Amino acid sequence: MTTLKRIIGKDIGEGESLLEVVQQAKYNLDNANLRSAELQGVDLCGADLRFADLSNANLRDADLRGANLSATNLIGTCFRDADLRNVNLQDAAICYADLRGANLLEARLKNANLTGANLSGAKGLPSQRMFIKQFERNVDGVVVYKAIGNTMYPIPEHWTIEPGKYLEEVMNHNRTDECGCGVNFATREWCEEAYPCADIWACLIEWEGLADLCVPYSTNGQARCGRLKLLQMVRKAGSD
Repeated sequence: MTTLKRIIGKDIGEGESLLEVVQQAKYNLDNANLRSAELQGVDLCGADLRFADLSNANLRDADLRGANLSATNLIGTCFRDADLRNVNLQDAAICYADLRGANLLEARLKNANLTGANLSGAKGLPSQRMFIKQFERNVDGVVVYKAIGNTMYPIPEHWTIEPGKYLEEVMNHNRTDECGCGVNFATREWCEEAYPCADIWACLIEWEGLADLCVPYSTNGQARCGRLKLLQMVRKAGSD
């Protein structure tokens, strides 16, 4: 492991295991080459693994709480039953990784690539069902809120901002994309705090529209859908 020698200043000595050496150097493993490493059960709590190559490594049952794996190569890595609470996986390539049974509570997954990853039985990921339960419901669907005008995004030319009109967009379904195309919505409180100079509209996601919904894993309170029906303006910009 030439990369490990460069990082900790020595080779693996007689009687030492790779697992022991990695644990000793865990706060200085950025850019480490650990491809296909056998690290089952390793303690990497709080480790710095930014930009490291852990592709096809075995990290089953590993403790990675609070570790920084941002922009790390995790293609094909085994994280089965690993503790990944509060781990930073932003911009990481996690394609085809085995995350069965892993604990991902408060894991940061912004812009991570989860293509082909196995998340069966994984715990702690935000539930779209629980997110949508916070909103009022009526016979026609779920009442949500949207800030319009004086936001980060211009109003599309094909939208008509009137009660009863529909706002429609092709939606990005990728839950690791915090921002993506679609019709964004949130709670009224979130809209008012985030966009104090915008109009706030009450909107309806009709029941069938819930099939076209995306709540990002890293949501700070907003989500997106494919279609919203404008109900009524509940706050005019500048009225407060």
